[in-house]
Amino acid sequence: MDVFVHEFIEQYNVVDPPTHFRSAREFVDICVLEQRIEMLMDLARVLTTAPTDSVDSPEAWVKRAEPLLTHLENNLALIPSVDLAKLVFEVLHLRTISALPFKTPLSHRFRRVASMLASEQSTKDLKRIFQLYKSEDSYFELLAVLLHELILRGVQCEGIPLFEEQLLALKERDHPLAYLPGQLLDIEIGVEEYLPRYSLSSTSWARPYRDEWDEAETLDLDPTLKLEAQERTPEFDARLVHAVSLWESSQSENTEIGCYQSNLVLSKAAITPELLQSIPLKSFDMAAVKLQALEAHQVFALLFGAASQTGSNSQSFMGPYGRLAVWKSLAALVDCPDKAPMSDIEAQLSKCHCFELYAEVDYFEKAARSLSILCLRPDGRSLVFFVAQDGPAGLI
Repeated sequence: MDVFVHEFIEQYNVVDPPTHFRSAREFVDICVLEQRIEMLMDLARVLTTAPTDSVDSPEAWVKRAEPLLTHLENNLALIPSVDLAKLVFEVLHLRTISALPFKTPLSHRFRRVASMLASEQSTKDLKRIFQLYKSEDSYFELLAVLLHELILRGVQCEGIPLFEEQLLALKERDHPLAYLPGQLLDIEIGVEEYLPRYSLSSTSWARPYRDEWDEAETLDLDPTLKLEAQERTPEFDARLVHAVSLWESSQSENTEIGCYQSNLVLSKAAITPELLQSIPLKSFDMAAVKLQALEAHQVFALLFGAASQTGSNSQSFMGPYGRLAVWKSLAALVDCPDKAPMSDIEAQLSKCHCFELYAEVDYFEKAARSLSILCLRPDGRSLVFFVAQDGPAGLI
């Protein structure tokens, strides 16, 4: 790639190129820091258009060009500047109209860059971006994701005409993100803690905090208690585990789901490891299980971390689509219809008793990530749970 940069400088008659760069990425870094807008745009055009006289096939060109193009987009998004933010929109558009077979899906780049822009650019500058591109269809999806990234970071759309206009446009087009409101619900507040933190050289994530396992006083198991397995539909299963549907477990069949009906009305204190030993779970021995009670916001945080953060296979829904995936899973968990109002799902969840299951066994200890949630629904008889893992621990 270093040879490519030198060829670029010579072929495009670059006047006064940056000096002292040791690699292609460093060349980009210097150009971005010095805000050489025209040079960066020329470079992006070259990266997204394989020359006709090149000996490389389109696939070979992409292998050389895509890493540098991605590095360019990331740097433009992460350095606070309205001019650089405008440029990353233009560069992404070049990727959109390019005939080259880029490996990374456009949707993934839109979500990643939108997250970076919302994290590092000022709301004032991003308003200017919305004003500039709001009427252009080619930028509609990018603006949609960017708006909801801002909402996840606590920006209130009410009272900001540009943002209210974008929310209305989402509804008019029946866009998937139109389901999400322009502000966070009570159980979502604090979700920004689990969004990525960016620097020019790395990305980090905070995982939802797990409290120390308490030994809460529980009721003795009623000898007359019986749990009967309930039939499930494939549609219900898909909804319930939607938040982790991009995990490796979705392919390796390491996700377990259970729906049980009790012959007795159960209280929160009745949910004990002894009770769960009557459930034939394959993931681990129920004799080793621990239970941790969860508040509603903790249930949301665990699911949001699972849906939005990169796991062992580097796939995730990212922020807004992760939020959407969580509400789909929550609706199934608490027995609400798909696309029920979020306020209804939140109200139903507040009446449930939820727990995290855990056991010091290989299923959990040797997984990159694991998630296990048990829900006692408000009727006191219906128990629903799912357990999932994402890849071996060595892939973290």
